Amino acid sequence: MKKIEDWRFFLFATDKHDYLFDCFTHKIYTINNDLAALISNKNFKAIKKYYKKFYETVLKTSSFTVKERYNEKCNVTINISNNCNLNCEYCYRCKSAKSSLSENNLAKIMEYITKIYNPEATEYAFSLCYTSESSFDLEKLRYFDYLTGQYERYLFDTEQISQAKAEQLFYELPQNITAKWFADDNDFIKMLNNILINEELWKIYDYKKIEYLARVLNANVTLSYSRKIMVNRQILNNFFKEFEIETKIKYISMSFMTNGTHVTDEYIAFMKSILMDTIYVSIDGPRAIHDANRKYFDSKGSYNDVISGVEKLRQNGLNVIASVVITPAYPELDKIVDYLISIGFEKISFNLARGKTKITQFTKDSIDILLNSIRRMFNSFFNDFVNGKVSKELLAIKDTMIFLAIKKIYYGNYVTSRCTWGKELIIDSEGNLYHCNSTIGYKEDLLGHYKDSKTREDLLKTPNVQDYTRCSNCYAKYLCGGTCYAEIIYGNKQNEDTECYFRKELINENMKLYAKLYEASLLDDFIKEIS
Repeated sequence: MKKIEDWRFFLFATDKHDYLFDCFTHKIYTINNDLAALISNKNFKAIKKYYKKFYETVLKTSSFTVKERYNEKCNVTINISNNCNLNCEYCYRCKSAKSSLSENNLAKIMEYITKIYNPEATEYAFSLCYTSESSFDLEKLRYFDYLTGQYERYLFDTEQISQAKAEQLFYELPQNITAKWFADDNDFIKMLNNILINEELWKIYDYKKIEYLARVLNANVTLSYSRKIMVNRQILNNFFKEFEIETKIKYISMSFMTNGTHVTDEYIAFMKSILMDTIYVSIDGPRAIHDANRKYFDSKGSYNDVISGVEKLRQNGLNVIASVVITPAYPELDKIVDYLISIGFEKISFNLARGKTKITQFTKDSIDILLNSIRRMFNSFFNDFVNGKVSKELLAIKDTMIFLAIKKIYYGNYVTSRCTWGKELIIDSEGNLYHCNSTIGYKEDLLGHYKDSKTREDLLKTPNVQDYTRCSNCYAKYLCGGTCYAEIIYGNKQNEDTECYFRKELINENMKLYAKLYEASLLDDFIKEIS
């Protein structure tokens, strides 16, 4: 055997059995006490002699290769400005600089992303306003929606339809519509596009027969520029199939979140107009915890305004997800989750605070408090399942990192990288390019400017967990993905060490929960519930 056993295996036990997780085969095995002792003592000769089947099927698997899947979705974050009304303690944005992308900048960025950076993508997912409060950039969001309508390819062009066929289709439409848009230049493609942009064909044609439109379209909603084009085009696609006008769409989506303090009627109307029914709102838990972190510039806490904003969003039919930042000052996740559920949140996401400020400096002690809170939740979830119950707490956090490892083991999924680093492009409010929102302003991660016209291949390379000494010798590496690259750039070894400790211990707890559920014949049901 090569000298790989030091990091390849993880031995653990429940009250009933001993278990082994093997990094190479990516599986958990039930083993007896004798085999556990032999593995612990690295007595592989005895294993080969007395546990031949285990030796042949597990230990002889001495290496493997993980192939990255090609992702056709292009993920880009555009920070339209750094305009925010809050002065959060752990915020990583530059609070003194005042910069903003103009509409002209946004138009050039859209062209750059879709024509140069990654023209082969079939889908573009844009995250907007992550260094600003999105409600203050509403006009720019509206303009981005206009750009979406221009670039998504629901509008007709000469590649999709000839002028002759466009003329035929035009005259198939109701005369009261065509009369408004007929033009003497005989550009029937332009006439059809004017209809897509300006008319409401769903009020003429029975869109309820189209499953997708029946699901998303509310007749009382005033659709945005891009969504009106999308809906009108899909109606034409479905009601005039003989013209064969369906085409390959460059699907473009936008997402953004809010701090909840400036929820206006116009902001809500815009969300509805783009068929956005869910939004993340920043809230860190009970009033005292939230107000200690998320303050106005006059040091006043924002909790009351956030709660008012959340209620307004809910009253308008929007689903609100709590976005929590965990800090060393209050790392008791279970208490935060319980509180947020008590005030009406059904979904909760969380991240650990980042950066070099004092408020983000986790220690082993604060991480242990966080881990103990997760252990309490895991025990509660297990006991609930034994008693045939599914708690609100489980449903609230099932999509967070808390269950990633148990899902990866169950489905046999590997990860070779830490996050979206190397898979996503970040553009700051001056047009500079980075790997990560957290590294904006750090020259060590400055990739250039969008005007440099560099392609994805020029800019991004996803680090492999195997390339880092800290990670390459860890049994959990293909469940974890590795260290935080932003923390490496910060030079913040303490945070790097404590997060490594946290992620490995969390993976260990996932394995123990996996084994207990397996013993109770509840594993399949549990995975279905959290998937």
